[in-house]
Amino acid sequence: MLRGKHLQLWPFVTLVMILGATMTLQAQQGNKTVNERGREISGIVVNDSGQPMPGIAVFIGSSGSQQSINTTTAADGSFKIVGLEQAFYAVSAYAPTYVRMLRNPTDPTNYYAPGDSIRLKLVKGAVLTGTVTTSSDEPVIGVTVRAFLIREPDGQALRF
Repeated sequence: MLRGKHLQLWPFVTLVMILGATMTLQAQQGNKTVNERGREISGIVVNDSGQPMPGIAVFIGSSGSQQSINTTTAADGSFKIVGLEQAFYAVSAYAPTYVRMLRNPTDPTNYYAPGDSIRLKLVKGAVLTGTVTTSSDEPVIGVTVRAFLIREPDGQALRF
């Protein structure tokens, strides 16, 4: 049984126990926030003049985790994809008549990891039309046609 001085210490001991439990809970919640933040990729999609692009489709995928997620940019051009597994992800944005400028033209993969915040730049593209013909001007059906970028948008030769 508690008597005398021990009885007077009981409220103090209770207060210390409550404060300790509260601090432990706050620390656990803080760690959870850091861990969840580290499991996201966020960023912004901008046009060639640096203006944010709202309503743009953003795709993220990882061959290692078989995880593929689609989202759309907010009114300020931002996006956030949360709950990602630890892996490297290819992130791309799509808007009709725009093409993506790679952050590093010599590395066309451009992979990102959870915790990264990225800036995707889309520039106005062009449309190519035409007909593939034989040497006698007969149309060829079902042939694959590819276009290759040979100059930067500013007219400079590619670095690779």
